[in-house]
Amino acid sequence: MLERFLEAVLLCAFFSAAAYVTGRLLGAAAVSLIERNADVDTIRMVVARRSGLERGLSARVGDRRKAMAELDRNIKELVRHRSHLEQKATEALEMPDRILRTIGEPVKGAQYYLALVFNKYVSSAGVSKGAIDEAWAAAQEVEVWAKTLGEARVELERRYQESQGFKITSLVEPGREPVAFLED
Repeated sequence: MLERFLEAVLLCAFFSAAAYVTGRLLGAAAVSLIERNADVDTIRMVVARRSGLERGLSARVGDRRKAMAELDRNIKELVRHRSHLEQKATEALEMPDRILRTIGEPVKGAQYYLALVFNKYVSSAGVSKGAIDEAWAAAQEVEVWAKTLGEARVELERRYQESQGFKITSLVEPGREPVAFLED
């Protein structure tokens, strides 16, 4: 009985090996037949060309997404700027006699500071000297857009020079206590 069992196992192993070898040979023959066909070369070229196109299109989609993100940021910045300008226009309509002096632009990263500036030549003499308006006898509000307080001060001093009699009395960030008094 054991002999018949071993014979059956060996016979199964033999047929399995024969089936495996036959399948491999038939598969290799089929691949060879297909590759000899002229259409396979054409298909390979088409696939290679289309894969190149797909890579190019994928890169282009990535570039377009980056461009759209940049445009979206620009639009948000412009909307914020427009809102600020509309607010200033509304304020100007409510206070028609107020002169709005602005240094800088409300760009990304810039902070808003409010400075008080007067002209000591006008204020001490009580009369205007040349091109300086008599309104400078009293402190005038100047809006400054800058990244830092130091940068705001530099811009103020560049625009309103002490050699021309201008004096910066304070520089504040609205909604806070004065962040600097620029006295001598």
